[in-house]
Amino acid sequence: MMFMQGCLRAVALVLLMVFPLQAAEVVTFYHVDPVGTPLVITDASGQKVWEADYKPFGEEYRTQGTQENSRRFVGKERDAETGLDYFGARYMATFSGRFLAVDAVRVVGENSGAVNSVLLNNPQRLNVYSYSLNNPYRFLDPDGNYVESAWDAASLAAGVYSISQWNKSTSFGDMFMDVAGVAVDGLALALPIPGGAGLALKAGRGLGQLSHAGKYGVKSYGELRKAIKGTGLEAHHLIEKRFARVLGTAPGDMASVAVTRAEHQVFTNAWRKAIPYGEGTAAATKDQIMSAATQIYKNHPKLLDAIKKEK
Repeated sequence: MMFMQGCLRAVALVLLMVFPLQAAEVVTFYHVDPVGTPLVITDASGQKVWEADYKPFGEEYRTQGTQENSRRFVGKERDAETGLDYFGARYMATFSGRFLAVDAVRVVGENSGAVNSVLLNNPQRLNVYSYSLNNPYRFLDPDGNYVESAWDAASLAAGVYSISQWNKSTSFGDMFMDVAGVAVDGLALALPIPGGAGLALKAGRGLGQLSHAGKYGVKSYGELRKAIKGTGLEAHHLIEKRFARVLGTAPGDMASVAVTRAEHQVFTNAWRKAIPYGEGTAAATKDQIMSAATQIYKNHPKLLDAIKKEK
């Protein structure tokens, strides 16, 4: 009998080693600034569990909270061992505001008089290690290859207003919900390469004034995930996947667009405000969902058209 009990204990130990018990899933929400840098993390009840303040190039000068967080400056993954942020094309050190490798993008015809004139007019472009032309408030570099305009004047005004309201609030449950109207401009700036130089890189405003949606169009979630793999972009369900059953579809078949992390966060928060998680999701009707979508995408008519076609 004792032998059998010993064998059972041994088998149980082996099973636990091979199939460890899964820890309870914890839901947290990231509240980011217009370029995707996390400012606050809250739990499912809206309580603040992590927050940080940053210097211009993303180095934190104050952090507090118990929540682990590897996403830092403009939402990039921070390497725990080196403290460097991974942008895709290269790593950046936020304490110096410099990439650790030269810019991979090269100018065709770089010795032409026209190109030299552009470079001399903005000497910051001569630095192949600097982040966002040494102006992180005006520009962002999403993958370490080229700079984009961080926001236009209207977005900036709305963003500043929202941030001023956060500073006055002690409750973070509804934090960042009002930024649904704050659009990260996302218009990629043409590199300093005149038409005759042979190369210019820029991203248009795309669908609904989103920075990358126009390039990939509206696709099913499953198809879009494959198309944007390795780009650092995220696939956004136009109608959140939690409503798939009500709409009689599968999450992988739902209409989606390519967005940046910052853009995705804006839409996620807007949906959460329109129809709260939990009981709100369970009680939602098709009419309520479509009404919420109309409000959320009122400034994105092409996205609304895509939703209506799928309906």
